[in-house]
Amino acid sequence: MLFRSLCQKHLGIIPQQVLDPSLLLNCNHYNHFFKTSLLPNENYLFSYLLDVDDRKRGFVNSMANAMRLKPIIMSAENNAKNDDSIEKWLTMIANATFVITDSYHGTLFSINFNKDFITINNVKRGNSRFRSILGQTGLMDRLISSDELSVRMWPGIDWEQVNSIIDNERIKSMSFLRTALS
Repeated sequence: MLFRSLCQKHLGIIPQQVLDPSLLLNCNHYNHFFKTSLLPNENYLFSYLLDVDDRKRGFVNSMANAMRLKPIIMSAENNAKNDDSIEKWLTMIANATFVITDSYHGTLFSINFNKDFITINNVKRGNSRFRSILGQTGLMDRLISSDELSVRMWPGIDWEQVNSIIDNERIKSMSFLRTALS
């Protein structure tokens, strides 16, 4: 609200919030990127961590163990070393049983692919956008701090409700962008 009133007062405009571009397309638009040959032969917990450390790595392994899933950790640091591709990253999220991430886009694609997930709040990289999308979709309980890294089970997500919210926001966002860009 403060941002909105500042824009009105100083710029004479009413700002419009739009979805992140990665959510403007529904999950089916990403299918052609999938590389299913990269998938393990067992169910897995996929973790994409921008800022990996021993605590987060231990949490991922403990959660995977408790859920009887194979842990797979991909990090921004390892992406550069291993030349991991966007296709691999999307494939791993889309086919995971559970996702743990501290990445905003890891969170967005978990939502778009309807994956049970946890987002570790990444204050260093800006937490307002996490709070915005998770609050907007009713998923704030999926945001945990790095102090809350303890094994527990989360309730299921009402994907019908979340998808309805995203679909409505997608329509509003696309309408605004079409008008603004024409």
